[in-house]
Amino acid sequence: MENEMLDQMHKKLVWKITIQFIWILCITAMIVCIIYEGIMQVHRNHVWALGGMALILLITYFIWNLHTLWELFENKTKVENELERSSTLIHCVTELSANQDVDEAINHLLEIINQYFKSDRTYIFEIDEERQIVHNSYEYAAKGVSKEIENLNEVPIQIIASWIKKFEREGSFYISNLDLEKDREDERAYECLKAQNVNSLIAVPLIRNREIIGFIGVDNPRKNYRDFPFLSSIQFFIMNRLDTKAQQEKLQYLSYRDALTNLYNRNRYMSVL
Repeated sequence: MENEMLDQMHKKLVWKITIQFIWILCITAMIVCIIYEGIMQVHRNHVWALGGMALILLITYFIWNLHTLWELFENKTKVENELERSSTLIHCVTELSANQDVDEAINHLLEIINQYFKSDRTYIFEIDEERQIVHNSYEYAAKGVSKEIENLNEVPIQIIASWIKKFEREGSFYISNLDLEKDREDERAYECLKAQNVNSLIAVPLIRNREIIGFIGVDNPRKNYRDFPFLSSIQFFIMNRLDTKAQQEKLQYLSYRDALTNLYNRNRYMSVL
């Protein structure tokens, strides 16, 4: 992505330098003609015409340069944003891959995401279809912001029914002003979010085998709040680590249970000792 952007900027720069070079040649040629005809004191009408044309070209050249400088500033900002996005994404993937403790890795990941969006909270909710609840399994809160993970352990799935429909219909979504969405939200969801001082949020679904099994949420993002692809990219790696954790827990469960009776076995007894 960065190489393509830089290549496009290089092509534009070459094109603009060429145009400016031709422009300067034209202006220089006109100035030479004006000086020559002025010295020779002939064709005064031509002198005035050439002078007017030279002035117009100079003004146009000045405006063109201002526009070019503005474009360079915008491109510089885009490149800086893209570099920040790429480095943050690499940091996230590295954190998830390098840390063997899944819970610790995901908590560190949420901190990185929170800093990227300059938000209040970043969290993960997982859906339990069998019990028809959603539970807040991970959360990071910025300094001075209260944590809500203990209050959101078993939330009825009906409360976020409208969110699940949005995930199915739109994928990721951004609520810029919660009050404007009041009539569209479940009243309990609205009251819960307002109690947490949430005014805006980003939500991106966690998907396994085309089934929504949870979501990543970012409360009150102040920066990069339209960067859904960033969170969508990370959700793949989060799902991979969550699946790894589930397999580890399953293996641990089986290692502590007798296959026939399903009671604790010797391994469990030894671990307690």
